[in-house]
Amino acid sequence: MAQVFHPCCNLTFATEDGVVIVSSEDFCERVGSRWEVPMHKPFAHLRDDPRAAAVDTLLSVDLAGSKVARVLLNIGYPPCLYTDVLLLLKLSAPLNGRDGGWWIVAKSSCNVPLLAGEARP
Repeated sequence: MAQVFHPCCNLTFATEDGVVIVSSEDFCERVGSRWEVPMHKPFAHLRDDPRAAAVDTLLSVDLAGSKVARVLLNIGYPPCLYTDVLLLLKLSAPLNGRDGGWWIVAKSSCNVPLLAGEARP
């Protein structure tokens, strides 16, 4: 994903304390070490569990013309099943060494429990 995030893209999600904004760079770092994050670490033994992979789903791709799209997908990272909303733009100008193409310009996420009862110390 790091190669297709527009440099100005942020991830947003809501918590009980309000809306959290994470840069795409910070998000990619989090994903790279997700099994070491306190929330996911007790579930690291499930990283190759087929039940988590089975919920990874592309739910929809909605086009708003030829250069704008909204993508909905589910991704399983125990103890959460994330639903992500990606907003994409197709750019024609070169950027970050790429000759245009589709870029994620915004990412929003929410989650529900997934395999939450299978934590290990």
